[in-house]
Amino acid sequence: MKLNEYLYEKIYAESRKMFQDEECEPLSSDSIEKWIVDWYGASFKEIGCDGTIPKARKPPMWLADWRKVWERKQKK
Repeated sequence: MKLNEYLYEKIYAESRKMFQDEECEPLSSDSIEKWIVDWYGASFKEIGCDGTIPKARKPPMWLADWRKVWERKQKK
């Protein structure tokens, strides 16, 4: 799935949820960055000498700061 399609679906789903639930948090740049990290990990896998490793690949830092997302996951 292309990144723009993935983001469109996530924004559409979140906006529908916001209209149905008053306690839903508004969209932020951090939530979109988390979506990008999730999309990249689902779309790209690590490649080793023996072929594809079933480990999610981290996006390049210019696309999303995956360290922030990873640190938040570690705190939970």
